[in-house]
Amino acid sequence: MNNLSYLAKITNVDGDKVTLQLKESLNIERLKTIFDGYDGERQAEIFIKDPRGFTVEQRRFTFALMQDIYIYTGEPLESLKDVFYWQFRYFTGKNISLSNHSENTVDEVSTLDE
Repeated sequence: MNNLSYLAKITNVDGDKVTLQLKESLNIERLKTIFDGYDGERQAEIFIKDPRGFTVEQRRFTFALMQDIYIYTGEPLESLKDVFYWQFRYFTGKNISLSNHSENTVDEVSTLDE
C-alpha cells in the first residue's frame, strides 16, 4: 500500500463508530509532515472489501450483455471485452478477470456490468 493507505481488520461496530486494527503501524512521521500547521479536521476514508467471489451467473450475464451489444452494434466480442475491462480499470484503478481462478468479487463484477 502507499504511505497513506493501510489495511485493517474491523474489530467492532457500534452505530456509526468503527474500531479497526491496522495490519501495520501508522507512519507517524509521514502524518506529522502532512498535518504540520494544519488546523482542519483529519479525515480518513474506509473501504469495505467484498469477500465473495463473483458467481457463474454473473459471468454468464456479463458475456450475454456483450453478446447483445455485439448483435446491436456489430463490434466484435473480443473488442467489447477489451473495452469493458479497460473502462473498469480506468474507473477503479484495478484489473478484472472473469476466469475460473480470478479473485475478483461480486461487487467488482457488478461494477463492470454497470
